[in-house]
Amino acid sequence: MDVFTFHGTVLDECPQCGGIWFDEGELKRCQAAGSFVYLEMEAAAHPSVLPVDTSESGRTCPNCDTRLSSYNYLYTSEIELDECDDCFGVWVQDGELQKMADFLASERSRESSPAIEDAKVRAKAAELVAALESQSAESRIRTGRIVTLWQALGRRPMPFSHSRR
Repeated sequence: MDVFTFHGTVLDECPQCGGIWFDEGELKRCQAAGSFVYLEMEAAAHPSVLPVDTSESGRTCPNCDTRLSSYNYLYTSEIELDECDDCFGVWVQDGELQKMADFLASERSRESSPAIEDAKVRAKAAELVAALESQSAESRIRTGRIVTLWQALGRRPMPFSHSRR
């Protein structure tokens, strides 16, 4: 692995496949800086010089040699990253940083669309109104039960014992 520093973060890059190893927390720190950082990092990294082995059998942690587990980036993307369950580092294959930047940009543009924002606000408002109506109906039912119980208790003589020892 070749070591390089990018925006103050020391990263490890495979000189053969162009993949980058992010130690625990490094990927999140880079992501916090914005999707443009992924583009810069992709440009700074060396491209793959050998065919990339994407078979899961070949993926082990460069730190502790534990088999890596795959997951989808930000859980909803089609971008598959590999994480070590022991040291929590993340392996990003060559070209995936570009895909991650593109995914973040498309998510931001989708979220910032006024029509989508209006729809989200309307959906949330409808959800809150339904919850209030449900609470109101439940409250009326409870109140009716309490009134009925109170009336029933008012009609019956209360058991009272005068016996003293």
